[in-house]
Amino acid sequence: MSQVLKKVDASKVLRTVPFENGFQFCTNVGIYTSVAATSLTDFAAKLDFVDVVSVEFHYPRGDFQLWITKTLGDEELGNRLCLIKSGLHWEQLREELLRLVNERISELNDSIEDEKMSALS
Repeated sequence: MSQVLKKVDASKVLRTVPFENGFQFCTNVGIYTSVAATSLTDFAAKLDFVDVVSVEFHYPRGDFQLWITKTLGDEELGNRLCLIKSGLHWEQLREELLRLVNERISELNDSIEDEKMSALS
């Protein structure tokens, strides 16, 4: 199956956003964990250690997907996160989220390197 990936500005997706636009991890409605992510790389790092209750709260609501799509501008990753199979234990879900986010970070970094190499040619 062939996929056509929408071209994104990799450096824009990987940028650091102001704190007020960062992802604020909560454990329940209105209960902030004091953990916030201001970039995709920061999001992966924080997702790795934030209380799994926060993953349980945010993922089903589409909060991760919305922030990645609307704030960072990466519709591709937002869509990939929506396709995670249902029924995973919360810790397994965290691992799958991390795998997909880290995979996307690598793709975006590779894209930046490819653009740099093309500019030099």
